[in-house]
Amino acid sequence: MTTYIATAAARPVVEGAEQANQHHVLGGSIAVRLYREQTAGRLGLVEFTVPAGYPGPPLHVHPDFDETFYVIDGEIALRIGEEATTATDGAVAFIPRGTPHTFANPGPAPARFLALVTPGGFERYFDELAEALRSAGGLPEPDELVSLGITYGSLPA
Repeated sequence: MTTYIATAAARPVVEGAEQANQHHVLGGSIAVRLYREQTAGRLGLVEFTVPAGYPGPPLHVHPDFDETFYVIDGEIALRIGEEATTATDGAVAFIPRGTPHTFANPGPAPARFLALVTPGGFERYFDELAEALRSAGGLPEPDELVSLGITYGSLPA
């Protein structure tokens, strides 16, 4: 017999794509699909569409949360620790907290993927990043990006 134990109250969430908090930036898009507030802090979920040739963020580390990528369409280049690999349609990559990593889309077509952060909270970074990109009319100064990342638990590696 299976026993189920209730934990912190979380309510079911079903939202259509049109309900996502979507930001069109740098030739692609970032859509926060689930916020930690919707999941009792358990996770955050972000959907990305990155354009062809996107160089990705600098190598970084998250000391306090894990990150999982699921590639929906296209391919992304990943560096996780010392390993470099390419993830294509249907691939999943789990990046434990404390592991230096980055991603890029060096290919000729856009790529679409989900990023799941556990526990949640880091998804708020992407809302603020989108605002910083809009305010700057492009990429903000590197120091501003580093500071914003640190605020949400993303440290330069």
